[in-house]
Amino acid sequence: MKPQKLALLALIVVSITLLGALLLNNKTLCDV
Repeated sequence: MKPQKLALLALIVVSITLLGALLLNNKTLCDV
């Protein structure tokens, strides 16, 4: 596996995690 591909994969995983966390935070804020 190329380092570039690995870095891209890591970036995608991080962005998805951040997006998920933001969505969860928004949901909890709306519930309050």
